[in-house]
Amino acid sequence: MMKRNNPLPLSAALNESELVPALQEQTLANHYSQPLNENEADTTAPIPPVINWAYDNVGKETGYTFNGDTTDDTTPMLLGYAEAGAIVKIYDGSLLIGSTLADRHGSWSFTTPVLSKDMHSLTSTATDAAGNVSAHSTTLSINVDIPDDASNVIPVINHAIDNFGDSTGTLVNNSTTDDATPLLQGSAEADSIVLVSVWSDGYGHLLGSTLADSHGNWTYDPASSSAWAQRDGTYTFSVTSEDAEGHSSMASNRFTLNIQSPDTTVPDTPDINWFYDNAGSSKGYNFYNDTTDDTTPTLIGSAEAGSIVQIYNGSHLIGSTVADASGGWDYTTPPQDDGVNSFTVTATDSAGNISAHSENFVINIVSPAPEVSGIKYYLDDSGDSHHYYYSDTTSEDTTPTLFGQEAHQSIISIYDGSLLIGSVSTDTLGSWHYTTSALDTGSHDFTITTSFDGHTSSHSADFLINIETPAASDENIISGQDDGIYLGSAINLQNGEQDTLNISLGDVFNHASPDIFVDDGNRQLAIAGDANDTVNFEVGNINNWHDMGETTSGGITYDIYQNANAHTDFLIQHGTELHLVM
Repeated sequence: MMKRNNPLPLSAALNESELVPALQEQTLANHYSQPLNENEADTTAPIPPVINWAYDNVGKETGYTFNGDTTDDTTPMLLGYAEAGAIVKIYDGSLLIGSTLADRHGSWSFTTPVLSKDMHSLTSTATDAAGNVSAHSTTLSINVDIPDDASNVIPVINHAIDNFGDSTGTLVNNSTTDDATPLLQGSAEADSIVLVSVWSDGYGHLLGSTLADSHGNWTYDPASSSAWAQRDGTYTFSVTSEDAEGHSSMASNRFTLNIQSPDTTVPDTPDINWFYDNAGSSKGYNFYNDTTDDTTPTLIGSAEAGSIVQIYNGSHLIGSTVADASGGWDYTTPPQDDGVNSFTVTATDSAGNISAHSENFVINIVSPAPEVSGIKYYLDDSGDSHHYYYSDTTSEDTTPTLFGQEAHQSIISIYDGSLLIGSVSTDTLGSWHYTTSALDTGSHDFTITTSFDGHTSSHSADFLINIETPAASDENIISGQDDGIYLGSAINLQNGEQDTLNISLGDVFNHASPDIFVDDGNRQLAIAGDANDTVNFEVGNINNWHDMGETTSGGITYDIYQNANAHTDFLIQHGTELHLVM
């Protein structure tokens, strides 16, 4: 059996010059297709690839096997060159036995399936990215001859053991590990010597040896060999065994591990570059130490691509986001307090390494005072009826109820002149009402302020109510005519007598108030009357009015007539006689 290289002694260090023969002159000279004009289709077949040699990892004599040599390795590794990036297909005679990929330098390697004891004529072809196929390479002929005295027991690599880092335990074939010296374990002939070889980047060498115990179990620590590289990469291991009589076994299974050292490098310190103000009348990008009225500014910055960016205000973590593929990130803060806010960020990579904090990014937040709508109307519920009025009206109710609408969860403070007379909270819809204590007769100038999130508005517009002493009333509320009977947005004819009310469309428009009885956004006027009362309603165009059914307010059931064009509702107590006059 011809071998061109002797095996390394078990204690020898790896010397690549002893293991790798000099490349033959013809391997890569002009062995690539010529570059094409980018507009032309590639129809040029690659130059035929080359099988330079095979590597024998079995028996007492291991090393590189050349054309015409004999080997006892039934799964030799073939090494050669082809067009960079080409698919290399390997043939045994006319039988396709496998394929591999040439790297960017054109190098390739391929471990054959088990070859029979015989002469084998190995060739290869190259297929480029355009699908062009080369002619077959020159034949590499090797004779596979297993010695008669070979051991019948073929050793096995069962698994490896990872003893390093956070994730330890058993590794199967093709596992990835952060342990640079994983323990190999397997079985072989009892009490035999187990020889361990390793391949990486297309090159192989004898790594070392160990002894199988009386049950055939063995363990090998690569750290015991000075030939072990202990660097990141993909390594393929194989073993043979030698019994006490010197008989060598066939090669074991191939066992591959991808060794990746743990990432302990912290990311570069991230940055906050600027922020975006999306509140108030002045929106846009702002920079360090700028002032904003936006209590939820959007921070924008850069960090390691794919890292988790954690955002702090002072020492308080307020949130996190993920940097995109280019390292950009943005984050809209939760509401922040007024004053000077100093933001920093850190970046955490996929290995859990955390960067230092960025430099402080100062934003001065001055949130605007809330807007105030003011008092909308009030309720006069003196006497037997309820009436709603707007500002600058006269009332005999010394405890009117004020109504308004502001932002929800606001605090409404009510003033009579400069005197604070009470406060109330808005409901979930922002509505509020407040009934005053007994007021003196005379003019009262009401205003409100609204407070939200620690900020208080200016005073609202004045809302005037003139309180008068109730006048002595006649036995009946009205005289049967329409003079002087309009009491805000409700008219009361309930006096036990037969009354007639003449009312015009203009009267309704002038005295109606929005959403008093029905929440539909329309102005509304309601008339309460006795069963024998008559209301003559001068409607104008009768086709503009439609019966909308009934509603109940204050214990009274009203029929609703709606003029959608005028956004007006006319309500009359059910049972009161209504005449629509054109």
